[in-house]
Amino acid sequence: VHTNANQHLDTWALTLLTFHNRLFLIIFFVLMYLFVKVPAPGDIPTAQRVTLVASDGKTVLGDIIPEAGNRREVDAKQIPDHLRHATMAAEDREFMTNKGFSFTGFGRAAVGQVTHRSDNGGGSTITQQYVKNALVGNQHSYWRKFKELVVSMKMSNQWSKDEIMTAYLNTIYFGRGAYGVETASQAYFNKHVQDLTPAE
Repeated sequence: VHTNANQHLDTWALTLLTFHNRLFLIIFFVLMYLFVKVPAPGDIPTAQRVTLVASDGKTVLGDIIPEAGNRREVDAKQIPDHLRHATMAAEDREFMTNKGFSFTGFGRAAVGQVTHRSDNGGGSTITQQYVKNALVGNQHSYWRKFKELVVSMKMSNQWSKDEIMTAYLNTIYFGRGAYGVETASQAYFNKHVQDLTPAE
């Protein structure tokens, strides 16, 4: 009887501890959400390629490519709809409806970790990927992931989906030393991003 009472007490204590941990996480999340600052669209600097031109305005003297990579930014009107749709299909099918975080994406990633299957996909939304690349960095830690989640959710409430998608497509790496869709379009197809076909 004494053993059963101790087991019952241990179970109750564990439940209470779990409840307190959850409550602490919720309060911490809410406080962080309230106090974290999300820059306005266009306020996040991105290193871009600089082309040096002679005083005649035509002769190209050379390019300066920053350490962060070869990049030329474009605005939302220059990015074709088929490129946006292809990005959402590949990276975040729930982009238009999620709040910067996807429970189903997180679930798929967790199942992939448990089953060691990489084809389940990652758990990060487009917003989270952008926040990671532009604001919080790529450090592997629970704190970084937690901060990424909070900033992503707040950004999703403050920025339009169009602003997030444009910032994301101007930031990500496409291979061949190309950061952003305009530079990638030039590197792979020798044309501006607005001229890309659906097949390309």
